[in-house]
Amino acid sequence: MGVNNSKSCSDVARCLNQRRTDNFPTNQNARKNLAIACRALDYYGIGRNCMMSNYACAIAKRKDGKGSCVLLVPSGALWKDVTPESLVEIDFTQEERVWDCLRRQPSLAVTIMVAVIKVRREAMAMFHCVPVNASSLGATKNAKLENLNSSFNQLADDIAFHRSKSSDLTAVTTDWMRNCEKKHILWLASQGVSTVCESVAHAFDKLVAFEQAADIQVRAMSTGQSLTTMASPGLDQYFNPRKEQEENADAHLRAFRNLLPAKPQENRYSWGL
Repeated sequence: MGVNNSKSCSDVARCLNQRRTDNFPTNQNARKNLAIACRALDYYGIGRNCMMSNYACAIAKRKDGKGSCVLLVPSGALWKDVTPESLVEIDFTQEERVWDCLRRQPSLAVTIMVAVIKVRREAMAMFHCVPVNASSLGATKNAKLENLNSSFNQLADDIAFHRSKSSDLTAVTTDWMRNCEKKHILWLASQGVSTVCESVAHAFDKLVAFEQAADIQVRAMSTGQSLTTMASPGLDQYFNPRKEQEENADAHLRAFRNLLPAKPQENRYSWGL
């Protein structure tokens, strides 16, 4: 399951302790960001009603401000029902409580979370779900995200694609973390998409952008005509693409703080894609 003995638990705790917590988000802010991002995904119709396929976590400071913890979306929760208070907090220094928390979580969710902590030291957040369009495109024989729209013309370069049987997902996820350190999106063909980034906003924004780009391509392919692709501009043609992407991601998530109602049960609308 990723964390199956005291040594594994100690290894994860040590990896967390090796990180500088100065720039870690506070527990309250991380909870708010992760909860609003989950509900925003429901707003877009991404991963809706796929309870057992939706995983998300964020690394943050503990409530007392001393040390770090991992915040997890409860197993089986719908995106639309996630609140800051409903998130599961895991402190890997408290071994007995870790077992109690993790035994309720899907094994893939725990594996991804542990890989994020142990392998991708810069990562602070992860999302995984099975978006309709990305999964449909992943089921095609020669699955590939094409550059069809200027809004997503750098996205294809940030994807690690892998077609695998479900029994291999654990190993695939860990290998991806190690071998594709500069990529933020793991596309498991028709079995889902994982985004691992330096912030909740960035991971959320990547997932939404990928599903929207896949939606454009699926619709274009449905016409039966050849696709007209755009040349990738290359990162060197931008002044500071990394900073720009982070600012856009922060603005994207910040907009939903004002857009979504205070209580999840009041969320009666949906865009869909």
